Amino acid sequence: MQLLLLLPWIGYVHGLSTITSNKVVKKVSTQQSQLSQRKSITPTTPNTYSFTIPLTNKRPKPTSFLETLSELWNDPRPISDLIASNDRSNVGERKDELTGDIEEIPYCIVSDEFEVEDGELFQILLYPRGRFVREGAGRSGTASSNSNDDITGPASAYLRYLPNKYGDEIDIAWKLQLSYSSTNANGDDDGNDNYDDNGEENQRTLSISTSGGLPKSNTTWSAAMTFCTEYESVESVGRTTDWGSSTWSAREVCNALGSKNLVAEGEITVFDRRSGESSFGLALPMKGAMGAVLKARNSAAAAARSTNTNTNNVGNVLQRDYRVGEVIVPRDIPGLNTEVQALKETFVYPGIDYRIMTMADQYGNPIFSTESLKDGNEKSQARLALRPCGWKTQQQLWKQNGMTTDWPIDIPVHMVSQLTTTRFNPDSAIPRIVSAFQRDWFTYTLALCIAITPIPLTLFARNFVSLYDIPSASMEPTLLKGDVLLVEKFP
Repeated sequence: MQLLLLLPWIGYVHGLSTITSNKVVKKVSTQQSQLSQRKSITPTTPNTYSFTIPLTNKRPKPTSFLETLSELWNDPRPISDLIASNDRSNVGERKDELTGDIEEIPYCIVSDEFEVEDGELFQILLYPRGRFVREGAGRSGTASSNSNDDITGPASAYLRYLPNKYGDEIDIAWKLQLSYSSTNANGDDDGNDNYDDNGEENQRTLSISTSGGLPKSNTTWSAAMTFCTEYESVESVGRTTDWGSSTWSAREVCNALGSKNLVAEGEITVFDRRSGESSFGLALPMKGAMGAVLKARNSAAAAARSTNTNTNNVGNVLQRDYRVGEVIVPRDIPGLNTEVQALKETFVYPGIDYRIMTMADQYGNPIFSTESLKDGNEKSQARLALRPCGWKTQQQLWKQNGMTTDWPIDIPVHMVSQLTTTRFNPDSAIPRIVSAFQRDWFTYTLALCIAITPIPLTLFARNFVSLYDIPSASMEPTLLKGDVLLVEKFP
């Protein structure tokens, strides 16, 4: 019990010690009036804040054993590589195109903290070579290379929430883009469009491979989630401490580092914020991560029961509520073949996990949850921007099903309300397994065979050899107590 009581405090310290930065808090501009109280009800008109923050500070090295342990625990790279690496904070070298200097590429760049909504702190985390790259990976040239063209792979950028205390959380939608500028000291135009003939600085925005949510863009990543304390994050129901994407080009990001003054800029729209959201409290109903999971699961289960009861009377079907960020799983329900086929025509298939990236009402106004809408008709007309979870799944759908447009898919709630469940509901298990084998039967069959092979091999081997332990001293001195014999059973 004492350990359970300590977990919230440990989680809070752990969350804050994972990423540190220079304590430079910058207030960002707001486009609408601010909320008056932290515990206020969701505002009718969300507040939107814009920010521009330089990306120059390399992630500081840990200064204590606990910080080192926390960094290793949260690093997605193989632990064996991290321990063996001479310097896990760098992932290769780059050449500065303006100065010609050879510089190390940091694994992670941490922005200064910036403030929105009266004290809510965020920062940007940039991984120029992606989160999973190893030291020196993907660089075939040497320090004398004339360009960075051999730097390959994606770069990742994340928005991170820094709660003031355990249990703080905030519902936001955000847009993020990376841009840089450079100045020609001679005032000459070299044709790179980074500056004009007068030496004036021109801002250039880096392109992205996909835009996350809506509206679609070639330069701006967009999404929405509930940002919370680290130990209260459950991404399947749209709760996280940091969130972003590997949608930028590592080569372009590395080219923009250093003297080109790379910055992160965008918008944060605040829908609501709360405090005291802890799964470890004794009060009912449960709050925090556990409360969110139970709420999503119960809502999906109630809608499923209503669908099974009213298959022939769609008007009486109970519609579940949706929140941005959560993962939904469509099902193939008997009696709803027309509805299932309509979903498939939009590239939404049973058994595949889809995340709600953004959400809007029937008039196109951004919303965070269908709970904010007044009646069932408004909820059914709300629009969901869906994207499959995982790059591999997205590519499989493109190749196997002939999809030609980019994600996300924009569909109304009424198309999915009868057919979707959550990852936490048992009725999602079989559709997910069937869908996985349909998408890549060879890989999953091979993995299954490898997993179960030791069992029949062990049973088969027992017919030929066995291990025996000598239990007593009755056979001394020939055999001693505790000796282990490998016995061959061949005749």
